[in-house]
Amino acid sequence: FPVTIPENVSALMVTTNQGVFAVDPRDLSVGRALLKSGQYGLDEVDRIVELVGPKGKVLFVGTHVGAIAIPVAKAVDQVVAVEANPNTFQLLEYNKRLNDCENLELLELAAGEVNGEIEFLLNTANSGGSKRMPSVKKINYFHDNPEVVKVKLRVLDEELKSAFDLILMDIEGSEYFALKGMNRLLSSANNLIVEFIPDHLRNVSSVTPDEFVRLIEPYFNYLYIPSLDIRVLKQDFSKKLNEMYAANISDNGIVFSK
Repeated sequence: FPVTIPENVSALMVTTNQGVFAVDPRDLSVGRALLKSGQYGLDEVDRIVELVGPKGKVLFVGTHVGAIAIPVAKAVDQVVAVEANPNTFQLLEYNKRLNDCENLELLELAAGEVNGEIEFLLNTANSGGSKRMPSVKKINYFHDNPEVVKVKLRVLDEELKSAFDLILMDIEGSEYFALKGMNRLLSSANNLIVEFIPDHLRNVSSVTPDEFVRLIEPYFNYLYIPSLDIRVLKQDFSKKLNEMYAANISDNGIVFSK
């Protein structure tokens, strides 16, 4: 993106085929994609809308600036969007207003297993990679000198009273902790889309694939892995995810279904 951005510019506005978005000009991932190509995650938007239909209710846990949540909100009945990064949350609020998404409810918090506070990294080069303080402090989590702040941590089963047809989670290694506080929400959801990154399991949450999938198995019978284009039955969840873990294979959103 061959333009020098003044330090006092906190956001750029871009019109895309997914909506109008205020993005952080320093963000080299989602923000850069929206600025350069005018789109991000369209396959995921289509997958979500196809799974829930126009009357569906969707919960996003880890929403970033809303590049996926906002076009989904335009196509379904209700969306609740959780975002922990206070800087990104401000952009998300702007984007809700820019796109007139009255059926989009925003919550500024981190999802976890207890109520309280956690230390949180505010990454800049990839603001979508912001995360709770990792258990293993690898250099790649700190390469852009992220600010460390405290953010509100909440149990989603207590915070949210609604049921959702689909839950999407992309919280950079905090998925394990969030899932521990979501038994009621998981039991009523027909689908769960969750990021699977072995590096995050090892170094952010420090759990095994077995520990991770143990929180999901009681509620879902099938697993689809888009990056491998394979479907897996409940009895093979752990086997397949352990294989991916051992081979260091990631997927932006594996899909569990009833």
